[in-house]
Amino acid sequence: MENIIKPIYERLKGYLAQLPSIDVSSDIYSEEIWKQFNDTVDELNKITGQDYNQHKIKAIYYENGSHASTVLVRTKHNGLISQLRSEYFPSEPEPFAGAPSTIVSQTQNQQQNQELHLQMILEFQSKIDEKLNEVQDGSKEKTFLEKIKSSLSKIKDYSQMLHLILTTGKDVGLTIDEIIKIFT
Repeated sequence: MENIIKPIYERLKGYLAQLPSIDVSSDIYSEEIWKQFNDTVDELNKITGQDYNQHKIKAIYYENGSHASTVLVRTKHNGLISQLRSEYFPSEPEPFAGAPSTIVSQTQNQQQNQELHLQMILEFQSKIDEKLNEVQDGSKEKTFLEKIKSSLSKIKDYSQMLHLILTTGKDVGLTIDEIIKIFT
């Protein structure tokens, strides 16, 4: 059975590789794409005697044509490929693990996250500098802002930022309302 399903399995991986990415298109308007996929599901049903219909793509039809969500189409392809791998080819490596597009996407996401992190820190540091000029020397507010400013380089994400603000505020004796007042 594996010898019969293997070409279909590889064909599905080929179809998936040619689909537009989610970043490029939110919808697919070429009916041929999902008809081809659904025909492949029918072929699998016939060959195996199993029911793979849950993977079929249901397009949205309207007056001038039809479309299907790119997320839906890619999800259905991934699901069927993964199911076939687990049922017939479990010793094969994961078809999507370490694929170049995945690695590039992860690298881009990491770079975007680093840029957002840096932007967050710089904006917050600018806000602190502005507020430091407005508060009185020796006040709890001044101490609070100085402690936060000195710890900004250690912040990795928003949850750490929030934790720093709240714990530093508590340490210097500020209430949440007082902290909110400082930043408004």
